[in-house]
Amino acid sequence: RGSWPPVASGKKDVMLLDSAGRDPSPFGPVRASEAAWPDGGAWLADERDDAGVHLPTPRTLAAPPLGWPASPYAMHTPSHTPSSSPLRSSAVSSLASGLGGGGGGAQERIKGLAVDLQQRTYQAVARSLIKEDRLTFALHLARSLAPHEFAEADWSLFTRKQAGGMSGSFSVPGWVPADRKADVALLSTTLPQLVQESGLASNPEWAQWMGSPSPETMPPRSMPSSVRRFQFLLLLQALRPERLGAALTSFACDLLRLPNLGTAPSSLQHVAAEGNDPTQPILMITTAGVDPSAELEDLASRVMPGRFKPLAMGGQQTGPALQLVREGAQRGDWVCLKNLHLVVGWVPALAKELSSLTPHPEFRLWLTTEAHPSFSPIVLQASLKVTFEAPPGLQRNLMRTYETWAPEYVETGSVQRAQTLFVLAWFHALIQERRTYIPQGWSKFYEFSSADLRSAADLLAPAAGQGSGALPDLEMVHGLLGTSVYGGRLETGADKRVLDSYMRQYFTGELIAGRGGARALGGVLQMPQSARHADFVRAIAALPPVDSPALFGLALNADRAVASRTSSYVIKSLRTLSTAAEGAAAFERERWSAELSPLLTLWQKQLQQNDLLKLASAGASAVLGVHLDTPVHRFVALERKKAAALVEAVDGTLSSIARVVRGAELLTASTQAD
Repeated sequence: RGSWPPVASGKKDVMLLDSAGRDPSPFGPVRASEAAWPDGGAWLADERDDAGVHLPTPRTLAAPPLGWPASPYAMHTPSHTPSSSPLRSSAVSSLASGLGGGGGGAQERIKGLAVDLQQRTYQAVARSLIKEDRLTFALHLARSLAPHEFAEADWSLFTRKQAGGMSGSFSVPGWVPADRKADVALLSTTLPQLVQESGLASNPEWAQWMGSPSPETMPPRSMPSSVRRFQFLLLLQALRPERLGAALTSFACDLLRLPNLGTAPSSLQHVAAEGNDPTQPILMITTAGVDPSAELEDLASRVMPGRFKPLAMGGQQTGPALQLVREGAQRGDWVCLKNLHLVVGWVPALAKELSSLTPHPEFRLWLTTEAHPSFSPIVLQASLKVTFEAPPGLQRNLMRTYETWAPEYVETGSVQRAQTLFVLAWFHALIQERRTYIPQGWSKFYEFSSADLRSAADLLAPAAGQGSGALPDLEMVHGLLGTSVYGGRLETGADKRVLDSYMRQYFTGELIAGRGGARALGGVLQMPQSARHADFVRAIAALPPVDSPALFGLALNADRAVASRTSSYVIKSLRTLSTAAEGAAAFERERWSAELSPLLTLWQKQLQQNDLLKLASAGASAVLGVHLDTPVHRFVALERKKAAALVEAVDGTLSSIARVVRGAELLTASTQAD
């Protein structure tokens, strides 16, 4: 895994055994991939499938080239692997001495164990995070373990912690798109040496590289070896931000020796076995449309029959909840408190109650909540946390629906009824997965849930259950779905038109009358001609695992907006993480001055050059004198008023910070938060 981009010319499976023919790994059988290097050498990197853990324990077949592969984008020498951080080196040295002096074999084994430890650490934390936050955590962890891969100036530019000027002698090449010129100019001002070494202005290969569908995998061939991999990511950030997410994922996986950023499936049975401490709550963090309560109830009926006590939380349930916890702790029951995000102000009282209990050894407290910014950190730190969220994609969405619908439910009645349910499941999956493309898909995130699907099924299934070919009242179906079941959640006219279009496309006489085999749903999903549950599951399994925007009636480049938004979210989250860590330290005026002076200077320069405060004041006063006789005039007036308020708010905040930096004002909590 040392080479980047991938340069392996072939692979073969190898089973690693010791001299006696036994598997030397204490973690079970290990497979290794032998990859050919550019100069003919080979390097073994072990791979394991269990729990998603990747355990490298290098063994040399033919020594890798000095400094790793002779590729300008290779990771650097083995001394620069994540295991070389000072903390890790100290731990490894101590462990080696404890094992008796540390011969070559012991050192290699310890390095493998150290990598396994960091991967298990990632797995333990990542399973409590939603998917969109796992890349943020992986990069944060990788930077902590391998700080030498992230120069401070590079990291500051990447996270946009420091502002730079937009002027300079650098002329942005003509092939750079207009929407990327500002970021390229910022890169050239902040890191001029990188721009010069990479040949961004003079090398024509960059213009060809811009048109590549996967530019993160193959930089221009003329890229010099002095440009490190993270610096290439800065170039990618400036020129092709929609591909940055994939590049960051690959970069983090290489540094942490992970096959991917996924986590091992966490069944509640495994969670219950792991959470065997009666004093430790098990906190299940859910997302909209996902509820593990049914699975937990099924598990409890098998493991703790008659001793499972669930309670849905609300404003009037806090007292009974505490009593239920006390009784469960005394008798050794399983207690489940649902929807704690509805009573976050009461959660500290629950933590206090738990600290005073001496529970029965078989007692378990299960908690469910959606993410909430005010949730008690005491409970978070004390709990075993697992996240449950809906897997993305139409195929997985439909599979989840047909796992919920038992074969008896689907097969009861006519073929027409089963096909109608299939159309409904497709329609429900479409409007749920369309939320991926906000704001192109929907104007906001609507919580279309499994309850909506049940309501629609209760409405449609009886109407199509006779199998006589007679059509149900389509006007009634469209009306109830469009105004009550699904349409009642929508807030804009544009979203309502999208929903109406889907209903006209799928809830038609041809499909609901059982003649849907004439065409495929969405052009990709064939309609089974039977009522067998297994036939519908097979049809769903044939769907591509990755969705195309065209399936939702969106432009093919809608994915670019989603990818760019994901990259922006990761960068913003990393900036927040680093800022929070720095804010925990004592206030250092000199450091504030050094880091904030460029931003304060730039703002003052903008004020002087453009007279922003005067323009803002004039814009606000002009609103009062304009005759707002048309919608366009009203819109422009309101936008000018908002712009004026924004300029004044920014100027007030930066003025307070400037006074603190100069020593003219004491640091307050509000200023530090700003």
